[in-house]
Amino acid sequence: MKKVSLLAAVSLIAAQGAFATSDGAAPASTAPCPSPFKGFFLGGNIGYGIGGAKQSLGSVIAAVPDTTTSTSNRLALRGVDGGINVGYNYVFGNKWGLGLEFVANWASSNGKLSLVANDAGVPFKYTAQNGAKLNNSLQLRGNFSYVIANLVAPKIILGWDNSQWKQTLSSTQTGVTKGYKFNKKHRYNGFLWGFGVDFLAMKHVILGFEYTGTIAKKKKFASIDKATGNKYSSSLVPQYNKFALTAKVIY
Repeated sequence: MKKVSLLAAVSLIAAQGAFATSDGAAPASTAPCPSPFKGFFLGGNIGYGIGGAKQSLGSVIAAVPDTTTSTSNRLALRGVDGGINVGYNYVFGNKWGLGLEFVANWASSNGKLSLVANDAGVPFKYTAQNGAKLNNSLQLRGNFSYVIANLVAPKIILGWDNSQWKQTLSSTQTGVTKGYKFNKKHRYNGFLWGFGVDFLAMKHVILGFEYTGTIAKKKKFASIDKATGNKYSSSLVPQYNKFALTAKVIY
């Protein structure tokens, strides 16, 4: 009889332990792992930029005051573009990511547009070449992502862009030995958008690909050639797209 009672007590204790394990808190070993996409990060990007700029070029030739030459076109832009990124990502429930980052880029993207005047109203040949070049850009942007299996994180990018564009003009005129050149630098504020995807390459190292686009308002440029008295004017409205590979270390 004592053996039966002892066996019943052991069975009851074992059942209570099993019940507590199944209904109680999960063991520490099965707790969710921290997201590898969460934390402060430092990284870089390298890519290629393409785009276009609505551009106008006008001139008033002093030798023929009543003649105004003008043209408008879409200036093609392209070149290498890369920089550094620093920011912070926070992940809610190991799924939804929200980040803020600052990006500084340096670029060689540029394009040129030519204008030639040689008609009955102009008693000489006049040639002008207008160009635009993206020197650098500063960006503040937010990232919204969805983390899949702690391995992949597609993201949407929205933010602000401040870019420095240099516009150049060079002209030659028949009978004038020295050509005229000038350049203007202006910073443009614009809206930034984009999307991308990040991949966990190894612990604390994230690799990715992203597209970003920017657009800014028009700015005007003007200059006078003191040697000839010719007046020049132009305007630029840049729209720029960048495709880049990214890498960052999360701390």
